[in-house]
Amino acid sequence: MQAVHDLSSDADFEKGASSLSLTKNAGFTFARLLPKRASKRSLLIVFRQLALLVETGIDLAEAIELAAASCRNALLREALEEIHEAISNGKSLSNAVQAQEEVVGNQIAASIQAGEASGRLVDVLRQIADQLEEELKMRSVIVGSLAYPAILCMASCGVALILIWFVLPQFEKSFLSMEVEPPLFTQYLIKTASLIRANVIVVVGIIVAVIVSAVGLWFQPWARRAVSDLCFFSPVLGSALRNLAIGQLFVSMAHLLRNGISLLDAIQLMQRSSFDGSTQQLVDAWEADVIEGRGLTHRLDEFGFLPEGADAMLVMAEKTGKLELVLATAGLHYRNEGTTRLHQLLKLSEPIIIIGLGVFVGIVVASVLLPMLDVQSASAAR
Repeated sequence: MQAVHDLSSDADFEKGASSLSLTKNAGFTFARLLPKRASKRSLLIVFRQLALLVETGIDLAEAIELAAASCRNALLREALEEIHEAISNGKSLSNAVQAQEEVVGNQIAASIQAGEASGRLVDVLRQIADQLEEELKMRSVIVGSLAYPAILCMASCGVALILIWFVLPQFEKSFLSMEVEPPLFTQYLIKTASLIRANVIVVVGIIVAVIVSAVGLWFQPWARRAVSDLCFFSPVLGSALRNLAIGQLFVSMAHLLRNGISLLDAIQLMQRSSFDGSTQQLVDAWEADVIEGRGLTHRLDEFGFLPEGADAMLVMAEKTGKLELVLATAGLHYRNEGTTRLHQLLKLSEPIIIIGLGVFVGIVVASVLLPMLDVQSASAAR
């Protein structure tokens, strides 16, 4: 579910600004609706610039200053200005970036720290940009797949509103003028539409309350994890979401290892990322096993949700000592496979929505037109 959850991360509804928080310990506040982490698109532009500027020989502090001057994201621009000020005052880049971890993300901060320590800062900056670009491409594919079904759902709601507000009232008047009692189902349909029109404020209030409650619950970790696990093991979406989640986990781990971060530190960074409950349990088990010196494959049998072949690849990676390479290769494979499956499922949903909309309109039309045709036929027979 992490991948689907990632669909909203470019808007970054992750944490709120503390200045608007209504209470310190509240599970949900209005502040949480404001982005506190810079969007991945803005981060991609900045890190592409930094990698190019530093590679061409420009001083790091000057490169950060130039990137801040051209950055359009106010949150990220402010963070870059603070990083530049900290470096100018003698702090190391890793310490300066660490202070802005909430804006740039913990994985980026750790990668920069490792790159600075190993003297591979330019390579790390370029790899961070490549990673962000891959994530944005994946999100673009998924969002593009979601667009048409979303438009169809909106069209369905529009058709329902037109029927309730304009079509059914006219048929109701026709039945009254002809002094004909419509069939029971038609009566229920007309009375339901009349009830909605008469209590539109109440109906809108209920809809708003449901939306606000859903948003509030989404910011509760237990609720988000419950929904994620439900989708993670669903018979329809489960396979695609499991491939996406494990693929993203493997790719992120490989990215951190490539940047010189130790295996244990990489796992602990993954623990601080947002995952569904099952994937989080896998990462927790990895941490415990690595601390005790048992490796990543000690308890893989306990996690039956892993994609086909993932356990064998991890065993091979530990035996050959090429963990970073195997994680990167397998992660890209599973992520691409998950994206393809999700795209296919969303494509399949399009005709289902169209058929559902047609059935709904057909039932409404038949329920009001057929009785009227019967009345007209009876009148003509007389």
